[in-house]
Amino acid sequence: MTIKVYWNPVSLELKGYSVKYWTEKEGQDSAAEINVPKTTHSLLIERLKYFTVYVVQVTALVTGEVIRGQAKISTEEEGMIITQPCCLKFRVYMKHLKSH
Repeated sequence: MTIKVYWNPVSLELKGYSVKYWTEKEGQDSAAEINVPKTTHSLLIERLKYFTVYVVQVTALVTGEVIRGQAKISTEEEGMIITQPCCLKFRVYMKHLKSH
């Protein structure tokens, strides 16, 4: 399963973004982390397991400040459901990309 994660750009001087994701069951210690350039505002996350709850967290890499957005999703056989969107400092959006 593949999802595309989107986030609103941060209007501050920043180095880039860090995207972390993990299964709710395994916890944040098992997180995979991907760093993306400051001009990027979306990311494909591939090879997710069906019937699993994931937490996706996007952090803007700004010196001296933590700016973070997070959402929780549940993957289903036919797609995904955002179960708990959370806007901490900026909003994170996700959508399922169907395989053809």
